[in-house]
Amino acid sequence: MFRTSGIWLVVFTALWLPPPVVGHEHHGCGHHGNCEATCRGSGCGGTASAANPASARHQGKIVEVVYLPGATPETAMVEVRLAGDGKTIPVRLGPAGFLKEAGMSVKEGDSIAVAGYWVSAGEDKVLMAAELTKNGKTARLRGGSGRPAW
Repeated sequence: MFRTSGIWLVVFTALWLPPPVVGHEHHGCGHHGNCEATCRGSGCGGTASAANPASARHQGKIVEVVYLPGATPETAMVEVRLAGDGKTIPVRLGPAGFLKEAGMSVKEGDSIAVAGYWVSAGEDKVLMAAELTKNGKTARLRGGSGRPAW
């Protein structure tokens, strides 16, 4: 009897609670909670909110391509190290498969321009790209709210 009651309690709680707010890990910024509150005052240089999804613009050459683990090679998140303006910054683009479909595959030595917003990733900051421009072609990676296009 107790075991069955426990199951019904879990089911009732799951159905009764409101659906979760879109978690920021779903739109790629890496925050758990309120991105705007997290970024405000953190020195991110922008927010991950709808108010300003493309607050930072950078261009340069890719000096490293990093594939963050995904369930499949196509879902692996692509992050690049972009050298320009005398510094190298980390830029998170999107899943490898999405970039390939958009005709925006990247490799070391490519010249690109990105527009996005800064977010905290642990003790570091990473630029979450909302737009990627390569060879005169621009792809939208994230929408106005930071939600991924994939």
